[in-house]
Amino acid sequence: MSAAATMRERDNAVRTVMGTPIGRRFVMDVLESCHWQRNPFAESSNALSYNVGVQSVGITLFSLLERTQPLQTRDMLTEWRERMDAIEAEMEIPE
Repeated sequence: MSAAATMRERDNAVRTVMGTPIGRRFVMDVLESCHWQRNPFAESSNALSYNVGVQSVGITLFSLLERTQPLQTRDMLTEWRERMDAIEAEMEIPE
């Protein structure tokens, strides 16, 4: 398979996954597990190296999403924010 065909196949896979709310939620859960927007600092140099490596996977994935599916990526972030807002609202303690 040529490099161009491989890229088309990958882009089609991303389009398929990002084309549904459950697919976007799955991808966002993967990004969150990679701590893609958090500081990777750790006291131990081994832990720091591990954290940076895991974070790199998330950043690479997010870059792919933005490049191939910008509108669905925006939808994914909006849906995630709505999900987080709902969780926070459930956790609020009534006065």
